[in-house]
Amino acid sequence: MKQKLILSLTVFLIWGCTNMKKNKLPENNQIKTEPTIVGNDSDEHGCKASAGYTWSVIKNDCIRTWETGIQLEPIENQSFKATVVLSDDLKKAELFIVNVVGSVMLDQVNPEKEVYSSEAGYEFSKQENGWLLKKDNKSIYKN
Repeated sequence: MKQKLILSLTVFLIWGCTNMKKNKLPENNQIKTEPTIVGNDSDEHGCKASAGYTWSVIKNDCIRTWETGIQLEPIENQSFKATVVLSDDLKKAELFIVNVVGSVMLDQVNPEKEVYSSEAGYEFSKQENGWLLKKDNKSIYKN
């Protein structure tokens, strides 16, 4: 019985050492990786996210949202800003918000009061003291 235990331990140790050699790092202790090319992150429109650009449907161009459009501050329970870009003819608005992939398109529903809405439940409207963004009739952003 003692001999079987010693034999089993010996086989286990030899097997373990063999596997350690297979999983060992290269001799220079460095893992080979592909080189990272800065600025090589263009999306399907050619916008470089690493440079802060995103595609705008309304502008038909890559934009930096913080340089273009109306910047909105969170009212509560939000940690990131939102941006709304208006079309040149003011008939559409495009919402850029962190928790939504891409952008949300809003249509002008009241030209006199400058109100825009989307099928997703967003409403963007001009107020006396700035702009207000609501989601499902709850105020979420303002400027």
